[in-house]
Amino acid sequence: MNQLADWLSKNVPSNDNDETLIHGDFRIDNVIFHQTEARVIAVLDWELSTIGHATSDLAYFTSLYFWPRGVQFLGNYSNKSFTDVDGLPAFDDLISIYSRCRGVSSQVRDWNFFLALTFFKLAGILQGVHARFLLGNSSGENASMFSDMVQPLAENGLRLAKRDKTSVEISNSPGELFLLSMKGQLVLQQVKQFMKQHILPAQQEVLEYYTKYENSPLRWEKPLVLEKLKNLRCRGFSEAYAAHIAELKKQLNSSSEECKAPWNKWCYKNV
Repeated sequence: MNQLADWLSKNVPSNDNDETLIHGDFRIDNVIFHQTEARVIAVLDWELSTIGHATSDLAYFTSLYFWPRGVQFLGNYSNKSFTDVDGLPAFDDLISIYSRCRGVSSQVRDWNFFLALTFFKLAGILQGVHARFLLGNSSGENASMFSDMVQPLAENGLRLAKRDKTSVEISNSPGELFLLSMKGQLVLQQVKQFMKQHILPAQQEVLEYYTKYENSPLRWEKPLVLEKLKNLRCRGFSEAYAAHIAELKKQLNSSSEECKAPWNKWCYKNV
């Protein structure tokens, strides 16, 4: 920690007078997403907010992409890297999205400094949590384990500080949200083919069934075609692909509410 603090004090960026409102703890579990749209409607937990350099928020938000293997993250011990988690955008894609939203077209400069600062900050926070545990003032049941994370996080910050790569290039990525991996693209194509071959042609039969039995107790039963389709269900996708598949669901054109509710429920569950 002392070595990292010394390096940071000697390598403060030349544009350190940048004054921006920064959150200080910007991460996915401090935001609220819209119920049906791919957008954030609120940002929570502003107790660490201050005036400072915008890149510090970006470095903090992306710190898990640089997390040391074997050190706890997201509440679990794992030898996997954050980049191994299926469905997350690649780091370069995330930087591209950020740059597009901020209107930044050049390099993200002094990147090593802000990454090192982030891990210095995280190590300091965890040391503070452990200190409160020793004093009996910590409410967290797992506070005792944080002391083991301080040194590896500080060492990781020092390693990142001394990398040769000191800036981040803005990639030619389209900067789109919900970017899919190659596996995701393959699964989505399989779902499209499945819907074209099986789901869309079955709509008419489902519609005819619920129209025929609109005023009968049989309207609460499932048409036979749904049972047949159940054995053909398309498999292999995770929640990471749900947004794309929800867009495909819009192709379902059931006209009556009696038909639409069970049909859509079946498609969400089985497709």
